[in-house]
Amino acid sequence: MLLQANSKQNTLTLPIHHTRDCCSNEGFMRIVTDLNNVNTYTKGLVTTIGNFDGVHLGHRALIKELKTIAKQLNTETSVIVFEPQPKEFFSPSTAPVRVTSFAEKALLLESLGVDQVICLRFDQQLANLSAQEFVHQILHRHLNALHVHIGDDFKFGRNRSGDFSFLKSRGLDYGFSVTAAPTCYVDQERVSSTRIRRAMVEQNWILAHRLLGH
Repeated sequence: MLLQANSKQNTLTLPIHHTRDCCSNEGFMRIVTDLNNVNTYTKGLVTTIGNFDGVHLGHRALIKELKTIAKQLNTETSVIVFEPQPKEFFSPSTAPVRVTSFAEKALLLESLGVDQVICLRFDQQLANLSAQEFVHQILHRHLNALHVHIGDDFKFGRNRSGDFSFLKSRGLDYGFSVTAAPTCYVDQERVSSTRIRRAMVEQNWILAHRLLGH
């Protein structure tokens, strides 16, 4: 059965092929749930932020660029994700069904060569952080960010008040650079988790696999 619905995790999943297991040993991806345990190194981290639901073609292109930037800066990559996802926190009864569970997402990110996944608990305290507080407390103080590479439509902070322009301006103040990944298109339509969900509900498995890229 290609499509699986998991009522406990509220996910829709397609078969996924993994190349490696995810663990915390040296040489493999680390999963961090406590910001005090983030390995920032002296140079700081190259990081990105988002839900990464499905780890689709757009996400994979972004991660590839993230790794290139990290190699140029001689440091490691990190991906910041949220559990639960923001929409699940604010509207649990109407939040979209996930394409992949957190465990599947982590395995896919590890298979792409990500060094560290930072999983932030999305609760009221995090939801209340302004965009400025998110930059100062998380990106600067805890992560010692060296570079932030995000999707072109990324929004963050209380009331989604922070965007690419805001992040870039704050980066000048805190000493990190910011770049935006270009939008990924398939058949002249944006690749997104929403589009993948629609394809899966319509049982268009060929399109779903094309958009996922795995």
